[in-house]
Amino acid sequence: MSTAPKLPPLSLYIHVPFCVKKCPYCDFHSTVEKQIPEDGYLATIKNELVHWRHKLCNDNRPLHSIFFGGGTPSILTGETIIQLLKEIRQLWQLTPQCEITLESNPESCHPQKIEQWLLAGVNRLSIGIQAFNQQRLDNLGRPHSLVEASKAIEYSQQGGFSNLNLDLIFATPSQTTAGWQDELAQAMSCQPKHLSCYSLTIEKETPFATLQQQGKITELSEDEQLELFTTTRQILESGGWHGYEISNFAKPGWECQHNINYWQSSDYIGVGPSAHGRLSQIDNNMITVARYVNRTRDYLEKQSSDGSSFSEERICSKRESGNDCLIMGLRLNEGMSRKTYRYLRGIDLVEQQPKAINELQKAGLLTVTKEKIALTNKGLLLSDGVIEKLIWVD
Repeated sequence: MSTAPKLPPLSLYIHVPFCVKKCPYCDFHSTVEKQIPEDGYLATIKNELVHWRHKLCNDNRPLHSIFFGGGTPSILTGETIIQLLKEIRQLWQLTPQCEITLESNPESCHPQKIEQWLLAGVNRLSIGIQAFNQQRLDNLGRPHSLVEASKAIEYSQQGGFSNLNLDLIFATPSQTTAGWQDELAQAMSCQPKHLSCYSLTIEKETPFATLQQQGKITELSEDEQLELFTTTRQILESGGWHGYEISNFAKPGWECQHNINYWQSSDYIGVGPSAHGRLSQIDNNMITVARYVNRTRDYLEKQSSDGSSFSEERICSKRESGNDCLIMGLRLNEGMSRKTYRYLRGIDLVEQQPKAINELQKAGLLTVTKEKIALTNKGLLLSDGVIEKLIWVD
């Protein structure tokens, strides 16, 4: 007899849209301002947080994690981060191990700010290094130098951040495997607890997409991208950073709890322009999911006095919720929870897709246990194709 579902952990994401420069590959919502409207931004975020606390007045879940993303959160003053976390603590309880992450760019990662972030309660820092090669930094349009990147890492570790992540991008035009091996060696020599290594995707309506259309840059071939992907996993795994997700590697016990919350189909509130949120409700032994998306360009100008006009709500179908669970869960090395999928979709995936599951197991792409469905190492290399076979269309 199956047990009744419980509400999953609750996290909070805060989007900071401001940047000193728009990177040519970035399709996240961000703006470059001569003068950042920091006071207005702070007041509006506080307003939205109060709105969510009122909306969830009967929801007693503490916050499992908090994540300042962007944009460039480190561009804000340290005092603004202090004020925001003070407001959050007044509105919600935090779990004793609540992970509080702040994304930072090297050019705005200075000792004084680091001290203020730690004072505010930030306990995890993620630095957008992106490359340990000056030519690649220039090609990626990054606003910092390799020297600034090294100093930011040094300042962070000496300042007191033991939980440090470095973001890196690979598979950029003309990149070689040998060069990437050198960069990974440099990253590992810094001894961060966590490394995020993302393969470049040229997104529509970005400057990189325009350059590609003009024939000025060319994506690496699938074989070249695959070689860089497997090289990344082999080198980092051998160095002690285990690949617990397709693009994320950590020393044991230092996995990013906030992102795991996403991949395990848990709940999160998203505040700030363009932020997304996900909230669950339990009804008749099933989990129903509502998704929220915030305004973008007019977020600061058009939010009503009670904070209620910032987002649009949509109730997800069982099919959509199940497919989301599948897509996100298979990113994890441990795989997707069959129980979570069943609560969202109303049927077990193995019962729903027995033929596809059997074929993928025989091909050595999938492993199935009573609790999980996971990609094999071979399956990781063909993840898009595997997921396509398992996605259910009514």
